[in-house]
Amino acid sequence: MVRAELAIDTMLKLFFGWLDAHPSVYWTILAIPTGALVAIVVTALWRERTDKKPGRFDLLFIIASVAFLMAWRWPFLLESREFNPDESQLIAGAITLTHDPVFWRSVDGTTSGPLNFYALLPLHALGLPLDYFTARLTGLLLISITLIACYRFLRSLASPAASQLALLPLLIFYATTKDAFFLQYSSGDVSVALFAVSAYLMFGRSPSAVVGNWRLVLGAFTTGLLPWAKIQSAPLAAALIASVLWLIATDPLRSWRHRSSLGGRVLLAAALPTLFQISIVLMTGQLEAFVQRYLRQNFVYVDSGSSFVSALIGMWRFTSETYAFPAFLAESCLISLVMLCLRLCLPRRSGRLFLLSAVWVGTAAVCVLVPRRPFAHYLLLTLVPLALWSGTALGELWPAIRFRRSLGLVLLAIGGLAPLVVRLRQPIPGQFGNFADNWRCPYSLPGTILRSCRAPGDSLGVWGWRTDLYVDGGMPQATRDPHTVWSLENTPYQAYYRNRFLADLKHSRPAFFVDTVGRGAVFYRNRREFGHEIAPALADYIAHEYILLADVQPERIYLRADLRGDSRRDFSKTALQRILAKARTDAEVEEDSPDPESIIPATLGIWDLDGRNVHMLLPPAKMTWKLDGTEKEASVLFGFHPRAYLEGKSNGADFILELEAAGASPRILFQRHLDPARVPDDRKMLSARVPLPNNIAGARLVVRTEPGEYGDQAWDWVYLAALRYIRRPDQKFPGFGVARLQ
Repeated sequence: MVRAELAIDTMLKLFFGWLDAHPSVYWTILAIPTGALVAIVVTALWRERTDKKPGRFDLLFIIASVAFLMAWRWPFLLESREFNPDESQLIAGAITLTHDPVFWRSVDGTTSGPLNFYALLPLHALGLPLDYFTARLTGLLLISITLIACYRFLRSLASPAASQLALLPLLIFYATTKDAFFLQYSSGDVSVALFAVSAYLMFGRSPSAVVGNWRLVLGAFTTGLLPWAKIQSAPLAAALIASVLWLIATDPLRSWRHRSSLGGRVLLAAALPTLFQISIVLMTGQLEAFVQRYLRQNFVYVDSGSSFVSALIGMWRFTSETYAFPAFLAESCLISLVMLCLRLCLPRRSGRLFLLSAVWVGTAAVCVLVPRRPFAHYLLLTLVPLALWSGTALGELWPAIRFRRSLGLVLLAIGGLAPLVVRLRQPIPGQFGNFADNWRCPYSLPGTILRSCRAPGDSLGVWGWRTDLYVDGGMPQATRDPHTVWSLENTPYQAYYRNRFLADLKHSRPAFFVDTVGRGAVFYRNRREFGHEIAPALADYIAHEYILLADVQPERIYLRADLRGDSRRDFSKTALQRILAKARTDAEVEEDSPDPESIIPATLGIWDLDGRNVHMLLPPAKMTWKLDGTEKEASVLFGFHPRAYLEGKSNGADFILELEAAGASPRILFQRHLDPARVPDDRKMLSARVPLPNNIAGARLVVRTEPGEYGDQAWDWVYLAALRYIRRPDQKFPGFGVARLQ
């Protein structure tokens, strides 16, 4: 057994090392499914069929589409850290449900319903661990279901060629997007799949009549599941049910008695998921938690949002950098606009499904905007309505168009080949070059400490917002709260959440408690303002029941006091060295970057680049950090934004790291001229590790950029991805060691 594990370990080491050394393999893997997909669409266009009965050719298209999706997205499965805190929150909840399957007693999904968490359990039941790989694979399977359901819906209305052309924008968006909001296992993935399946079941037949009774009832049932995946999608469920009731009421082929009976069955089927869930809530005694956490708190969440305009601007900023969603939106609207123009020239009136899908688009827009928050993953709710709207527009007019081949080639170029060409000009996923490290050191430092010191049956309590610690530590939540945002923010229910958090903590008595507030944290950095000590009852409980095991800045890791002599756990210095060797290195943990003291100009923004937040430093720009004297080295990740050399013509810029001390001239520690337009090696993310001199307390570390030749600033889009300090060993882990446990 040991020999087999060593052999597998060696093979994986060689394989991931080979992938890192051969990034061109990514394009090679893409070639076959991409070529096959284009060939199938062109063949369907040339062998035009008007029948709506699915055949082998449709099966080939579905297989090619799923292969195309997987070929583009597989590198992101192997990234060992969260793309977004929501992703780790969903995984943490799923881990917890394997120990206590009663939702709202063990897990509060905040804005997510129970289905988003339970959806992760089937692959886990097959033997896969509950981690980022399994979650993203689940997301890809849900996307595949979405695409298949949309295609079957469109095929019920139009020929293979029209259906495939209509689906291409959605397929290419899902395959080629590089936005972290869309790459993660998202709280919208289940809702999108349910909407697509429901639309196919209830409307995927004749556009002028209602489908069979059993399909209607089943479709209504899946529609009723939508609010239990995400409460934000409840209006979409209402729109679908209202649409099908309208079709039933206006169906001339059925008697009034039959229509009334069928409408009643649809309403009952749609209500069944809610009746079932409410009965579970009542039987498990979680009515108070359900009402407070899934209803009242979500109203507070909406009321505390910003304005509609700022939400839209924020979404645009997050999605415009990688073009994928704006391109999909433009393609869908363009198809609908072209069809509307053609309709003026053709003797064919608008069908009812086209009008209904337009209503679904409007409803989805309401769902996205009501929270008034710039979270790009909300846009997922618009994908299927937009695809069905443009698809029905194309499908209804397709038979009446004489120049179908010419129009089809234009749509293929606009909706398929153009986005692919733009994406092919962009860099390969940033996971290449990091596969081996993601495999060898998949956990953060605090996560590695927790995973190394845990024992069977342990749970974890977290104060602050670091849901990834549950995933890295491999432990369930000790409290139903995945984070303590509502205990920290000044809301009407702050006291309720603090009291319930402490009550859950006392009930579960977790082996570990982690306070994630501190300098370098993602969300809450001021311990005096947000540390667990601000809740006196909680602070008193932790002080009496727990001992500080490690302070790794910003995380303070506490161990339950009665476990200090547990023979199953090794807290020796030798064990510490093993833990440090297994953890990700400092330079790889971007979210722990220190906050800059100043940024000049102050308007510089944070952009998304391949799922990583980066500070844009458009020359001349300057960022400053004050040093406390414990810093031994500085590590930086930097580069040129791809748009600067793909769309513009930059003549290069200088990236400079220097030291400023009182009474002395600035001292340049590192300088590099970047010219990605002419130097291919400057097109990737670069790194530098710079030693710092002794006695630097009070000095300032400066990162600045200067324009290129002749002071030309055009397209000088330099960015800083991360700045990390490597501190002296005696300062880095002041609280970790045997002495702390004595």
